Amino acid sequence: MQTSSDSTNADFAKLSYLIVDDFESFRVSMREMLRSCGAEKIESFAKASPAIQFCVYNHVDVVLCDFNLGEGKSGQHILEELRHKKLLKRSSIFLMVTAETSKEMVMGAREYQPDAYLTKPINRAILRKRLDSLVSQRNALLPINREIDRENFPEAISLCLKHLPAQPRYKTWLLKTLADLYYQVGDSSHALRIYDDVLAQRNLSWAALGRGKILVATGNSDEAIKALSTLVEQHPDYMEAYDLLAEALEKKGKPTEAQKILEKATDLSPNALLRNKQLASLAAANQDLLTASDAWRQTVSLGTHSIHDSPDHYLALGQTLADLSEGDTSSDGHARSDEALTSLRRMERRFPLAEGIRVRSRVVQSRVHAGQGNPDEAAEALESVAAELADHQTIDPEL
Repeated sequence: MQTSSDSTNADFAKLSYLIVDDFESFRVSMREMLRSCGAEKIESFAKASPAIQFCVYNHVDVVLCDFNLGEGKSGQHILEELRHKKLLKRSSIFLMVTAETSKEMVMGAREYQPDAYLTKPINRAILRKRLDSLVSQRNALLPINREIDRENFPEAISLCLKHLPAQPRYKTWLLKTLADLYYQVGDSSHALRIYDDVLAQRNLSWAALGRGKILVATGNSDEAIKALSTLVEQHPDYMEAYDLLAEALEKKGKPTEAQKILEKATDLSPNALLRNKQLASLAAANQDLLTASDAWRQTVSLGTHSIHDSPDHYLALGQTLADLSEGDTSSDGHARSDEALTSLRRMERRFPLAEGIRVRSRVVQSRVHAGQGNPDEAAEALESVAAELADHQTIDPEL
């Protein structure tokens, strides 16, 4: 007679595993624990780049990734890149493993939605208990997730409706997924009905956010702002609510209030590159150059190991610092102009093959020099621009 343990071991044996940790002793220990649970297909890496490269060519069902991997990309960067490149299927399980439990780390990693956290030290019993639950859910919901990966949303909706009475244990997941699927196929009324029904029974943050998303999308900005403001007050760590509230405020023509919301969000979760970028752009549009420069500076810093790194971030920082330092010959003005030039030169080294990058950089450098009363350096920068443009038959309109 087959026991529950035998059944679970068989389930574990069907899956593929990836361990990412910079300590060999931990990788060996984790491999042995997984094997004792029935796992057979296990790969491990010490660093992010080979782990990500492995996922490009191989499907992985379970990733156990340490947050702190030493120099270079962290576990957060791995999760961010795998999500961005769609290298993880919806049925894949990502566990963030860490000895660090700081709020900043958890908030930053949570932005990209790991399935669970495992806090070191880890023993076999802890690992098995956590994986049992996650693998059981994965197997129960696999048909739905498979159709979502295929973007066959109508079939995924049908499967959700079929599973609701049959899988009461996963009712919350099914309702949340079903509402999101209705929204994706343009059926906002059905999605809104689910959110309202859920909220009528229990004040769940995901349902309040979903309702707010539909209100924003359908142009009900006033109601959306009121609902999302309440959500932020009740759940101050729910970052998605800040983003959506800022979007609603912008649509209502209140960019200054939207900026304040994003400032609060970046204070709570400072490691989200895309939110810092949004804050920088919004602050620049509001002519708040000090906030814009701080946000661009953070965006550039966070981009060092991120898939979202871009020369545009460096250019925007340089342009903002050029505006701030123009005509300011004080020590602050000199410091900002030096920072702008340093950032632009770093960009040229970091993105040497980017189209027109040297030309765009030298134009901004010329502005910085001119703003500091250095006409010779400004002219020299422009001459290098002219020389480079002479080799171009066509010029990008933005340039």
